Amino acid sequence: TLLEATRGFNTVQILPDTDGSLWVATENGLLLLKNDTVAHWFRNDENAPNSLSNNHIRSLYRDTKNNLWVATFDGLNLYNPDKKDFTVYYPGDAPQSISGNDIWDLVEDDEGRMFVAVGSSASYDKPGLNQFLNFDQRPSPKEAAFKVIIRGSINKLLVDQQQRLWAGHGGSGGLSVIHLNSLHKSDLVHFNYKHSHHNSKSLTDNTISALFLDNNKDVWIGTYGGGTNLYSPRIKPFHNYDLNTQAQHSL
Repeated sequence: TLLEATRGFNTVQILPDTDGSLWVATENGLLLLKNDTVAHWFRNDENAPNSLSNNHIRSLYRDTKNNLWVATFDGLNLYNPDKKDFTVYYPGDAPQSISGNDIWDLVEDDEGRMFVAVGSSASYDKPGLNQFLNFDQRPSPKEAAFKVIIRGSINKLLVDQQQRLWAGHGGSGGLSVIHLNSLHKSDLVHFNYKHSHHNSKSLTDNTISALFLDNNKDVWIGTYGGGTNLYSPRIKPFHNYDLNTQAQHSL
């Protein structure tokens, strides 16, 4: 049952499928729910090279071609619905392989470009924002082509309606904002926001845990221990929302 499969483990994300079923990502594998029952429980199997690469899932993402991607603690997975297995992308010796194995998030922009957030790990100390150049071809691991856009451990990704890519860093790296229109130019236009003790409207913390774009085109930024921040193009500075146990109307 779902309760048995997830008891004692964090549920990371729930993603609906086109047929009404649900994908449930946990730190103990990936579950497919149909009619409120577990139709399949995908977990890593050392004897099956095409199984889920790691049971600790970071996030799920469905691209515009309806491909399901699974970001895990050890490897990027592409689900193969016909075979009910996965194509797994790991870092390797090839210059165009993905830069690391700890995958946190994915996002696709309006031009059909895929970006992958790679965090720090003990195995591969080359974290960064990777562009998956040929993801739409569902390439084999040997044919996959990645390009590092910026360095640093990346936790969360968001593309806004102005074709800016927001990349939330782990490890106190702050928040990077990349103008995607400059992606193929010699000078990449990007900015990095960090907390400043001298600016009350700066980020409240430099480690980012969540990003969300609302209907007003404002960006909400969740941090580890620093509360929630709001960036609005109408007012420019960051606005901070903190937990205040003494205030009646606080979060």
